[in-house]
Amino acid sequence: MRRRAVARALMLARLGKPSILEALPATAELRPAAEIGRFVRLALAAAALSLAVLVYIAWADWGFAMNEEEPLSDYLLHLADLALSDWMLLPGGLLLLAGLLQLWRRRQPEWVRISLSREEAKVEGPGGTWTTPIAAFSAVAVRKRPGFAVRGTNHTSNVNRRIQAGTTYALFERETLWWVELVHPDPERSLPVWAHFGDFAGPGAERAARGFAQRFGLPLESLAAPATRA
Repeated sequence: MRRRAVARALMLARLGKPSILEALPATAELRPAAEIGRFVRLALAAAALSLAVLVYIAWADWGFAMNEEEPLSDYLLHLADLALSDWMLLPGGLLLLAGLLQLWRRRQPEWVRISLSREEAKVEGPGGTWTTPIAAFSAVAVRKRPGFAVRGTNHTSNVNRRIQAGTTYALFERETLWWVELVHPDPERSLPVWAHFGDFAGPGAERAARGFAQRFGLPLESLAAPATRA
């Protein structure tokens, strides 16, 4: 499966509007760089939090074993010991991760705009624009990638339901990414037009695929074809 198509489907799903391209003509704007920027901020926040915790631990330890004659120099020695300890691998690793993500972010376009009409599909971005007649697409297909997204399950309704059923529950679960794709002979031009997260989003994806197939006069591929990794 083309990585570009999967990435676009992922961003389309995160818009939270699966049917944004169903009422033609329609436009959806994706933000690839902003998507990665969220993870950069999370990594930086985690690094700052872990560093603050380590500094607090050093301060608390210094408070118990304080040298009253030279308190400042004693505390600085504690901080120096902390800086050279293995504990600094945690915030250091998180900062390294944030740096690598930032480098990846700089390689991504700030925006990608998908426009869809009954006659053509158009993808615009800082790197250029390409337009493809709808007749150039060979089919409409439903794709899925199991376990692609992680969501929290610690909502009161979920917890109560599982407790009443006598079953255990996890704080996080992996969800399936479902999307509908206009299939093009050139895999890089296959275009996601509907996307949603959820293990039970399959029927919605199938209904959307039938609607697009009927609207564009394209054949419908076998439903729920698994997405293979690039």
